[in-house]
Amino acid sequence: MSLSSALLTAQSALTTTSKQTALVSRNLAGANDPNFTRRIGSVVSGTNGSTYLSVSRSADDALLSK
Repeated sequence: MSLSSALLTAQSALTTTSKQTALVSRNLAGANDPNFTRRIGSVVSGTNGSTYLSVSRSADDALLSK
């Protein structure tokens, strides 16, 4: 693994962690708002060791099926 490849992998990991932290902060800030929709973040591995954050909305499946 070259030095530039290792740096790009580390940068990708730090960016993903930063986005996760921002998502958790956003969820905490909106906890008392009845109209707030919680977001769920999942870390996904990409090509060449890169990672990114996949964000989805929290939903109640039983409520949506009715």
